[in-house]
Amino acid sequence: MSCFPTKVHCVQANEEVNYFSFLKLVMKFNFRKFSPNKLVLKATSVVLQVLLLIGLVAVIGYTIVSSVLSFSQGPLALAFVILENALLVVVFIEVYLSVVDFFEGRGRSLIYVLDATVSFLAREIIIDVLTGPGSFLDILELSGAVGIIATSRFMLYRKRLRRPKKHH
Repeated sequence: MSCFPTKVHCVQANEEVNYFSFLKLVMKFNFRKFSPNKLVLKATSVVLQVLLLIGLVAVIGYTIVSSVLSFSQGPLALAFVILENALLVVVFIEVYLSVVDFFEGRGRSLIYVLDATVSFLAREIIIDVLTGPGSFLDILELSGAVGIIATSRFMLYRKRLRRPKKHH
């Protein structure tokens, strides 16, 4: 085996390896870009997005099947199924947007969570009103929660509007 200052000749594989070129390549490599923390966050983001998309497709499929089955029960039953499940689709979309926004670091995640919560509570109120067994106090409590969350969202949005924009 013959050795040179910059190259090593491998007799078995008949290849030359330039170690200085290899070291230059390693030094140019940006290890910060591939840190374990970022890799875990990216993997978590992808898994959550896939799960939420699967859930969204399942809810849409369930809505279609339920709509077809409730068609024979009359227009009110059909409207109830479509409304209940359409609001659940909105909740899934809001949560999906929140997850995407959170992992991209845009800072609007809280607004999406508040929107999803309002959609979910509105769905619960509609279900209570249409099904009947819910008490007036339950509906009043859910409505109060919607009011508080909507006020919080308005205050967050207003605060964003007031914040001076940075010019680059």
